[in-house]
Amino acid sequence: MERKKSLWSGLRWPVKALIIALPIVAIVWAANNFGWIPGLKSAESEDVSKADIGNDEINSQADGERLPVPDINDLEYANMEGKPNLRLMNWVWFGNAGIFSANGGLRTTKGSLMEKYGVNLRMITNNSVADMKREQLAFIQAYATGKKNSTNGVHFVTLMGDGAPAYLSAMNEQIEK
Repeated sequence: MERKKSLWSGLRWPVKALIIALPIVAIVWAANNFGWIPGLKSAESEDVSKADIGNDEINSQADGERLPVPDINDLEYANMEGKPNLRLMNWVWFGNAGIFSANGGLRTTKGSLMEKYGVNLRMITNNSVADMKREQLAFIQAYATGKKNSTNGVHFVTLMGDGAPAYLSAMNEQIEK
């Protein structure tokens, strides 16, 4: 006995894909345009009348204190005697340019923002997440035993945003152990 082919089985895959995709696209389009998805389009977020910012809070005309641009041929390390040595392990990544500039380089230099605010920062550039974890765990272990200014490991690491969740979850597991 010969089986009858259904209409669906006789269609080619592009036609089947269109039959499935078109209603889904139409539903998403309608939901978006008619505001059926709560929070997706909020007129409240476009209403700036609620912002109460007085002119006394915004001063785009004032000049802040400007630090001199250091001469890279005449850099000196800042005298940070008596200040705890903070260590930061970071990526070779342009996102760290601000902290490099504030520090004046890998170590706190004279005239830098870090010197101005009494921060003795040593930066260690290393693109190995395994090294970052090991060094940060070494500091955490020393800190947990009461050594507040331990010379073991690093206090901080910098990561790119998309790498942070994996790093943090792996570190949390290690810290709990």
